[in-house]
Amino acid sequence: MLRITFDRPGARSAISREMTVPLTRILTAARVDDRVRCIVFGGTGGVFSAGGDVAGFRRALAEPVAERQAGFRARLDDAAAMVEALLQVDRPVVAALRGPVAGAGLAFVLAADLVVADETAMLIFAHRTIGLTPDGGVTWLLPRVVGWRVARRLTVTAATVEASEALALGLVDRIVPGAAFDVEVTAAAAGFARAPRGAIARTLDAAMDATLAVQLAREREAIVDSVAVDAAAGGAQSSPPASGSINRRRLSFIRASTASATAMSSGEMPFRMLMLSCRPIEVMASRIS
Repeated sequence: MLRITFDRPGARSAISREMTVPLTRILTAARVDDRVRCIVFGGTGGVFSAGGDVAGFRRALAEPVAERQAGFRARLDDAAAMVEALLQVDRPVVAALRGPVAGAGLAFVLAADLVVADETAMLIFAHRTIGLTPDGGVTWLLPRVVGWRVARRLTVTAATVEASEALALGLVDRIVPGAAFDVEVTAAAAGFARAPRGAIARTLDAAMDATLAVQLAREREAIVDSVAVDAAAGGAQSSPPASGSINRRRLSFIRASTASATAMSSGEMPFRMLMLSCRPIEVMASRIS
């Protein structure tokens, strides 16, 4: 599994413009990396992500109008490429939601196949309060998660949704107490990693604009493709592991050298990448630099 952790504690893990291109590269590389069977997003310091870099927005607003608009257009084009790369990944995505998430950071939660939250989780739809409309694909993703009426209410009222309400609305899938949170996230991701790669997500995504007959045919072909893979046959004959039962007997740390990591420029990046073998035989860890 691939873990991507937002790590800008001094900026509440806001996603700066300098982060979007590396994140796009990582997600694009993950699509062709057979080791990646599941992706887990999280934050540090009790914050998932504050969203866009508001400090950068304020600096841009000091520029003349034409330059300001050109700068925002370029910034949002980079963010759009990142969101498209996220949605094109055909592996399960888990969001480990601790603390607040806002703005463009919401995309990583709304696009996830599973959102595991703790009691401090908080989704903030506050674009309106800084004079901007939602970005990061939020206007496309949110109605698909909660429906049009609720999505409209949350964005128009600049709502702050705490953990219990988020669970009721379907914005998060489960709330796990702090002590058990990491174990639950890892166990859930490991379970996803054993599923047929991409088949489930591709079939469901395609259903959004398909007739019943077309979708039944897609289901058939997805299963036919899945049974061609040995891992699928093995999964059909075995029971899923109990939560927290991952075998930890053979863990060895090595430095990862993935295409996405080597593509980074020098200097420490404000997020971390961790690769975990889905079998779990080894752990590959790297702070992107």
